[in-house]
Amino acid sequence: MLDAATFVVSAITLSRISRVSAYDWLASLALNPLGMALAGPLASALGITTVMYGAAALIAVSCVGVLAVPDVRRLRSASARPAMPVVT
Repeated sequence: MLDAATFVVSAITLSRISRVSAYDWLASLALNPLGMALAGPLASALGITTVMYGAAALIAVSCVGVLAVPDVRRLRSASARPAMPVVT
């Protein structure tokens, strides 16, 4: 299993890693207040259990959606890849 942070460090060039990390955090932090703003009214209207099951379904669907991308399924850690031959 390849952790997301480990993948970013191993697959993104050093000149771009700060930009990739910044966009990752921006998306995470920008969507967090939206989820908090929607959770209360949805729980009042639909019930807490329904909202919790809906959130679980949304997480599951998003995970399956990411795994549906062939390039994501082909990702391997650096230790799982064959070593590059050393040219002298």
